[in-house]
Amino acid sequence: MTAEAIAAGWTDYGPCYRPEVIRLMQQMGSKDIDLYIEIARHTRTLEIVGLCLSLLALLVSLVIFCSFRSLRNNRTRIHKNLFVAMVLQVLIRLTIYLDQFQRGSKSSGSSSNSSSSLSAIENTVSRIHQ
Repeated sequence: MTAEAIAAGWTDYGPCYRPEVIRLMQQMGSKDIDLYIEIARHTRTLEIVGLCLSLLALLVSLVIFCSFRSLRNNRTRIHKNLFVAMVLQVLIRLTIYLDQFQRGSKSSGSSSNSSSSLSAIENTVSRIHQ
């Protein structure tokens, strides 16, 4: 792994794949890697939308738990603690994705096809096809 990849927060997942999977992905992806990068971008967008919806639902449920006095007992307190932990997890993931997006936007302004402009998912796809 290069120092540039470490600084950008990328991880090389290539060694995690079995040789058969790598061979299959190389056969499929040798034709059009841009298609896979576009699919990865759309997948990340869908994931971010899902995280935002989850965050909204968790916040609404926390407001409901805290608003109604009849819901204040030990059982719902456990659920409130769980929801707070889930809110923190979603916020951290959204912050990481926003940071990756901003880093990708800055580096893609300098060179449109450089490997430094790839996000974590796109970097994984490109390393498999090398």
